[in-house]
Amino acid sequence: MTTDTYYPLMSGVARIVDLFIEELSKYGVKTILIAPYPQKEALRVHRDGLSKKILLNSFSLKFIYSDFRAPRPFDPLIALRLNIRRILEPSRYVIHAHTPYVATEQLRIALRPLRWKPPIILTYHTLVNVYTQTRFGIFYKPISKVDRFFLARSLLKSKVVIVPSKYAKDELMKYLPRRAKIVSRRILVIPNPLPRWEYKIPSKKASEIYDFLEDKRYAIWVGRISHEKNLPYILKIFAKLPYKLIVVGKGPLLEPLRKVAPPNVIFTGFVDDETLKALLYSARCFVISSEFETFSLAALEAMAHRVPVVAYAQGGYSEFIEHGRNGFTFKSLEEARRYIKQIFKSDELYEELSENAYRTALKYHPDRIIPIHIALYEKLAVPGPP
Repeated sequence: MTTDTYYPLMSGVARIVDLFIEELSKYGVKTILIAPYPQKEALRVHRDGLSKKILLNSFSLKFIYSDFRAPRPFDPLIALRLNIRRILEPSRYVIHAHTPYVATEQLRIALRPLRWKPPIILTYHTLVNVYTQTRFGIFYKPISKVDRFFLARSLLKSKVVIVPSKYAKDELMKYLPRRAKIVSRRILVIPNPLPRWEYKIPSKKASEIYDFLEDKRYAIWVGRISHEKNLPYILKIFAKLPYKLIVVGKGPLLEPLRKVAPPNVIFTGFVDDETLKALLYSARCFVISSEFETFSLAALEAMAHRVPVVAYAQGGYSEFIEHGRNGFTFKSLEEARRYIKQIFKSDELYEELSENAYRTALKYHPDRIIPIHIALYEKLAVPGPP
């Protein structure tokens, strides 16, 4: 597996990569992860059971994204060439790339002396065009042009391209240069799996952790507090509602938004997994409004905790949110407020939405999703280098 997005940036891609490594080991699949890491930690090979991690030298790209570190050119390539023979074992291989840029390309170059080209399966997780347009404004077009070139190059070299939703496929096709649209024949829609621990009832309620909270009497938003997540829109919704909104997460916009948020919005910052589970399980509803999401693990994790989702009608999550059955979709501030009020005022409606939300989340259990990927690996895998 390869990724350009890994810790210290706490991203959805990093979480999915770690989930894959953990779940694949349960099926006896060995994984080798190639990922960037802070330099003091880098150029090491970490082994844990059936998995190995090659942590590459990296450098900061704060002007693109706070906390983001990219693999440093040449150093990772040298490290890979020195280690690749030692790391590879007699087996069959595919490259499952979770980002289409540096780590995958440098792995390909490092393998050339071996005269070996394992097939690449690329999962396209992130709508980069939505982020760059929101983040860079008038500079969007030149940045987008460069990104489209490298993205198209990577897609054209991939045997299969996986997207987690039809929405992601449609947005990708609109974004690509004309010559790259031939990849549409290689695209498979396979949703991301949820961590299995998300389905477990937490040991504590939110009211046992925060004395200012009353269970089932607040809404919740979870994510990275950054430009592309459209959190200011959620704050506008709750500025005219009598209910509390708990905002969980950190990011570059945390302090600016904290200063302008209405008094019924409470920011917790980063919380540990058990606290997050308690906050989700005790919430009345989960609210989201980002067009950036190709899928939204956060929304599905809420549903796994039996929390109905109120979501903007455009985004990958709109494909698993059934309006009026396991949540609601909205197109305006007024609609969002109306649906949130309905959930808070009617216990009967809440119970129905809650049960259906949980049933929906079960469709994305790792025991359903991971075998689909393993079948694809088995179909495409080739023997190791001669």
